Amino acid sequence: MRFPSLLATLAFPALAGAALAQQPASPDPKELFAVMSANVMRISPSLEYDRWNANVGLWETRLKHARKPDAATLTAMRETFKTMSDIVDQIRGPEEKGRWDANRALWQAWFDDAGDPSPATKAQMRTTMAALRANLSQITAEGEAARWRANLQLWAGTLAGK
Repeated sequence: MRFPSLLATLAFPALAGAALAQQPASPDPKELFAVMSANVMRISPSLEYDRWNANVGLWETRLKHARKPDAATLTAMRETFKTMSDIVDQIRGPEEKGRWDANRALWQAWFDDAGDPSPATKAQMRTTMAALRANLSQITAEGEAARWRANLQLWAGTLAGK
């Protein structure tokens, strides 16, 4: 916040409330997806690219079906998930493996409830997201950190019903 804005906020608290009300509650899922997918396109062809590309494919389909997807869509998504999961099994670094295992667990929980997580599943997913969030602090490369932040925010939006 700029200094003049801070002074105005202190002098006129009602203005502060109005300014806060104008801020979006959370980022738009389509914008998050665009950030993540554009970032993934900059990864050199590798297993990392293949993992992220599969994850992007899952999110692309998930966002096209804002509510519970039909059986055919879920079947296609499960195939993409299997591809991602098989590649995740090959990761050796513990921090990266931890991130991808958490992401895989989130997708698996989502699939287990056919794309419409129950309150109990959402609670489990929030716990997994907390572990993933803690792991993100270990990332030093900004591009990778940006991908993971967008991914985590997409999960938060999913649990919020967006």
